[in-house]
Amino acid sequence: MRYRLPIVALAGAALALSATAARSERADEAAIRATLNRYFSGKADTMATAFAPGANMIYVRDSLIIVPIPEFIARIRSQEKQAAGQPRQDNAVKRIASVDIAGNAAIARLETERGERLVVDYMSLLNIGGEWLIVNKSFDMVPLKKAS
Repeated sequence: MRYRLPIVALAGAALALSATAARSERADEAAIRATLNRYFSGKADTMATAFAPGANMIYVRDSLIIVPIPEFIARIRSQEKQAAGQPRQDNAVKRIASVDIAGNAAIARLETERGERLVVDYMSLLNIGGEWLIVNKSFDMVPLKKAS
């Protein structure tokens, strides 16, 4: 009987820690999704705030291509200037397919349907100074599988 109170206290403390960890993970996921939605905005200035300094975009065409994010954002700005005054048409279907968090690191899979193609982005994120930022973006395009 004399061990009953410490065991109950330990069980209560474990439950409280578990609940705190679950709340923290939900808060982290919400912050990560907010960062990913800034990327999905399609607006250069907003997109730029989603990336950490030194981030890269990485993909393969005939060979490995690494593009510093400032260069990628400059491309977006150029497209914005060319389209200035024209109505914005973005019929793409965008979604955050998954988020996996481990401490201060996370990976997210983003999917964007563009016509007959599915663009799949894998975003590596780190919690830097309390802010979740994308440190690398790797992607490819695959044919969109239509339901039969």
